[in-house]
Amino acid sequence: MISPRKKSPNPPQSTPESPKEPKSSIPTSTLVEELPTSTRVKPKRKLGIFSKKKANARETDLNKLVAPGAQAPEFAELLAKILTFGAPGRFPAISKKGDMPFEEFDLEKAKSMLEEARSELDLTEDEMAEMFASVVNCMIIDIVDLASSTLNMKDKDEKVTVDAVNVVMDFMDHAASLFDSVAKVSYLFSHAKT
Repeated sequence: MISPRKKSPNPPQSTPESPKEPKSSIPTSTLVEELPTSTRVKPKRKLGIFSKKKANARETDLNKLVAPGAQAPEFAELLAKILTFGAPGRFPAISKKGDMPFEEFDLEKAKSMLEEARSELDLTEDEMAEMFASVVNCMIIDIVDLASSTLNMKDKDEKVTVDAVNVVMDFMDHAASLFDSVAKVSYLFSHAKT
């Protein structure tokens, strides 16, 4: 016989709100204004393995990465726009027509644009790699959520689910190839064991 689950004696702790960012004289990015609120379903309870344990854990909201006051929001915005080519149609707010760096994806041009932006913003290899990982993390969460929503459909069509998972895989391949092209070999090897 399975015993009923006991409630935890300690009530859930709320996290203190972060202090408000001072208003900046830098104009707000169009990406921040255009990104829709997440379509993710809020879980009823947090699962321990997925909860944010560290204050410095990787960001999950792209709006925070491209907001004025964030570290290198211009780089994050450019990278997000380039990454949309890995999942066409999945990020309509980011890939507004006319604002994209190019019409069709070109790895060499993307590499050149990212290296130029990194140089202009004086980002180190570590900062660039962390920014890259944070932007990819935010975007992959959204498309995985979209893919997982196909599992709850009443007309469980396996093709729809398989196509959604393929979009996630294509996006991951795209992000990996872009990272491989801009990351220095010395950076990759020095962090391979960590």
